[in-house]
Amino acid sequence: MDGGPVYFAVVEFVDARGSRHTFQARSSGVKGFPVGCGVPVRYFPEAPKDARIDLLRRRIAEVAALLAGGTLFTAIGIWMLATGR
Repeated sequence: MDGGPVYFAVVEFVDARGSRHTFQARSSGVKGFPVGCGVPVRYFPEAPKDARIDLLRRRIAEVAALLAGGTLFTAIGIWMLATGR
């Protein structure tokens, strides 16, 4: 770690019921969003305290990681069947 400052986005939003909520992003380095701009927020209506910033690239990365893991697992299984192990 370089010991430099670490920044976390602080987001304020109004839920579907009109209640105002504030939360700090769970990860640092939320790039591409200037201070004061709007960001997409995801939350379950019954649990707005668990809201998070909805980043498309993060969702794509999560799906890609699961797909890569599943592909690797399948390839190992096929290899084991083909080699008789």
